[in-house]
Amino acid sequence: MRPRHVSLTQVTPRSRVSGTVPRIAALSALVKADAARLRLVTGPAGAGKSVLVRHLLAEPSGPTPHVAVDCPAVRPGELPQVLGGLLGSDTADVDAFLVALERLDHPLTVALDGVHALTHAPDRHAIGRLVAEAPERVRFVVTTRDVRDLRLTEVPGPVHRLGFDELRFTPAEVERLFESAGSRPPADPEALCRRVDGLAAALVLLRMDVSLLDAGQADAVFADPVSGSDRLREFLTREVLDPLPAPLRDLMIDISPLGLLEGPMCDVLLGRDDSGDMLAELAARESMVFRVGSGSYRLHTSLRELLERRLAERYGTRLTSQAYLTASVILSEAGRWSDAHRCSARAGDWVTAARIAHEYGVPAPRFADPWGTLAEARRLRAAGRFPEAHALYTEAVSRLPEGVLRDQCAEERAYLSHWLADIPVTPPSSPVATDVLGSLVLALRARPSTLVGRTVPSVTPVWTLARALAAMVDGRTDMAVELARPLAGVNDPFTSLGARIMVTTVETALHGRGTTAQFHALAAEAEAEGWLWLARFARAATAVLDGAACADAQAVLAEFEEAGDAWGSLFAVWLLLIGQIRADLPHDQDVVRTALVRLRQLDAPLLEMWLRALVGDLVERIEAEDPELGRTGPGWAWDEAMERHNCRVIVDLLRRPHRPARPVLAPAAGQAGERAVSVRCFGGFELTVGGVALGLGGLRAQARRVLRVLAAHAGQPLHEERLIAVIWPDTPQRSAKRRLQVAVSSLRTHLRDRVPGAEIARRGSSYLLRLPSGSVTDVTEFESAMRQWRSRPRNVASAAARAIVVTVLDLHRGEYLADEGDAEWVLTRRETLRGEACGVAAALARLELDGGDPAAAIGVCERALAVDELDHRLWSLLSEARRRAGHPDGALRAWRTYQDLVAEG
Repeated sequence: MRPRHVSLTQVTPRSRVSGTVPRIAALSALVKADAARLRLVTGPAGAGKSVLVRHLLAEPSGPTPHVAVDCPAVRPGELPQVLGGLLGSDTADVDAFLVALERLDHPLTVALDGVHALTHAPDRHAIGRLVAEAPERVRFVVTTRDVRDLRLTEVPGPVHRLGFDELRFTPAEVERLFESAGSRPPADPEALCRRVDGLAAALVLLRMDVSLLDAGQADAVFADPVSGSDRLREFLTREVLDPLPAPLRDLMIDISPLGLLEGPMCDVLLGRDDSGDMLAELAARESMVFRVGSGSYRLHTSLRELLERRLAERYGTRLTSQAYLTASVILSEAGRWSDAHRCSARAGDWVTAARIAHEYGVPAPRFADPWGTLAEARRLRAAGRFPEAHALYTEAVSRLPEGVLRDQCAEERAYLSHWLADIPVTPPSSPVATDVLGSLVLALRARPSTLVGRTVPSVTPVWTLARALAAMVDGRTDMAVELARPLAGVNDPFTSLGARIMVTTVETALHGRGTTAQFHALAAEAEAEGWLWLARFARAATAVLDGAACADAQAVLAEFEEAGDAWGSLFAVWLLLIGQIRADLPHDQDVVRTALVRLRQLDAPLLEMWLRALVGDLVERIEAEDPELGRTGPGWAWDEAMERHNCRVIVDLLRRPHRPARPVLAPAAGQAGERAVSVRCFGGFELTVGGVALGLGGLRAQARRVLRVLAAHAGQPLHEERLIAVIWPDTPQRSAKRRLQVAVSSLRTHLRDRVPGAEIARRGSSYLLRLPSGSVTDVTEFESAMRQWRSRPRNVASAAARAIVVTVLDLHRGEYLADEGDAEWVLTRRETLRGEACGVAAALARLELDGGDPAAAIGVCERALAVDELDHRLWSLLSEARRRAGHPDGALRAWRTYQDLVAEG
């Protein structure tokens, strides 16, 4: 291709800049710098460098005369000839061209556009020589992505540099860009600028993409440019990723979850030691990797989205999720909670995302990231705030890329649509999933037998749980327990917890078999799993055992009503009324009246029948006082309905006062705790009886592993398939089941005489380790201390807060289940527990510092660093505390020690 030649006496013709938007601020800066020897415009592909220079050359006040070279069009080795041709002379090399410049008797500006595209090393060297050695009256305007060949330190005169920060489009320029082509500007140009980092090429491509779309379709593209624009994805791939060497490209893909990039952090993620050098190389190439401080970088927003797509395509769903989980742990350790929240959300770990958001004040990324939006929707759903969750689910569905995750999101939204009677149902792709909640709501209203009789697809746990609930409101409580009990061992925490809460509530209310401790344990487990909605039911159910707990049931009822959960509030009313009846407490007429009105609004005569069965006289009195309410009744023959649904028999059982368990006499002195069982998981697994460690030498290694796994989940059923996946992941299913049965049998024999009261119980296809009453597990005590920490008074380093942190650090005496090594099943839990221990220590240290006690903060940090010597937060706080205590040398030593530890890996 022949290089472009521009006359020495005329400016660049206006046709060269037609259809483009002049960048007034950047152009003005270049014009004012006309005295500079070199005006250097740098930035990544698509930043608008070439267009800016064309506008400069076309300006009446721009450089005249000038010559311009389009470097990408120059064939390798021909640069000197091209330059000589522009001056009308025959120059074979750069020396001859420099001589030709010496002969000029007037100023000249040489514009070299796209210098980075010169692939011939002598050509790149020639550019450096020209800028450094040309006569003083010659000025240069250069655009490039890589300045390393320009010998800037040798330039004999001022250098005026414009970078990507000055080239980014502003919201006002975005509006002008779209209006110049007759397109409708985006409704929120500022948000679009953030999503594409003000990249000129991205905005031009988006303008082309939406030119024929309606407003709604265009807004969808603007909301997610990478997903919505094939042109943008192709541009980023062709201009940014493809030119890179494979190692650099692979690095960018693998580190894309991190956000802010630092060499040591990338090394930890990837298990290498040269990430810092590679990041510096990427930044020098202007490969959309930008420096944001000493040793820190960030990816261009749109490029990061594309890289994360590549990550998912390369590794598949499971490994990609694991990559995000690992990144979340690393980011949490560094105290970068916003990025850690994002990674947890993208990993699908909404429980961790919710914990980070709650404990560290990370705002919900509703308008930034559909994965974060989905995580927040799931958190709100689990908390029982269904209307808010439904709104976020709707937003996430509209923005998530097509695939399994979006289908799952739509399915979960449909569940809420059914539960929220005032929101239209939005069916997901799976009609079966729609039927579950639709059929359940129908069952709660009038026809539970329809759902109970549906045996297909009974293999779906959530479907079976719905059938169990329908059987319960149909008066078939034995069938409800029979359906729900096997669900205790399923992998889905919601189904497992829901089933266990239902079974415990029914058996306690009707047969007096439960204890308040069981309900408290279920509530604590539900909270730990993030299901605050289920935890409310477990807390309210204690009212059927203890009249004093009716206050808890009333508080739960208020929480349901505040959250706008009509169905949940009705079940809370039932539990409250049963507790009041059994404790012979008066009923609150306003509560019953509100429930009656709500039942009429929901068109739920079946549940009204149960309300009448419990407090029929009070309902009749309410209707007598409010004739209008009485006229809105469903017209059921209540006596016949109660007979049909076994109401009277069940209510007679419910009315029986609860007989508390007989008090247990305190053991005689010297006997207390002699046979107490203790399970230790921190540091190394140990099971002690009466203070004596239980010898496990007689057990085979596989049986010991089964014991460790069951003990780590003490009291929780584990499905046999989950045990097999942990212990025999590569063994055929039939052989693995036989091995599991042998291991369990040997464990039962070993424990029978050595640990009285302990057993390996089986529930359907699940196993659980049942320990005698009074047993303690260090992990359970750790979690209890964490709950105390979260419920403590905030923003004060009280004696109670200090005691909690001491307890947490005392319990965390070593790695969680260190015997398991780096087994995949234990890593996430281990990192979480370690992070929680260091997190409370860091929080207390900060409170001590804010309270003016740096010595106490130093003690906390030094103690907690024994838990995790690489915790960035603790080292930072330790350094600050030593400095405030008047030990600047100690502060510096702390920081250098941390840097050395990170460098050692």
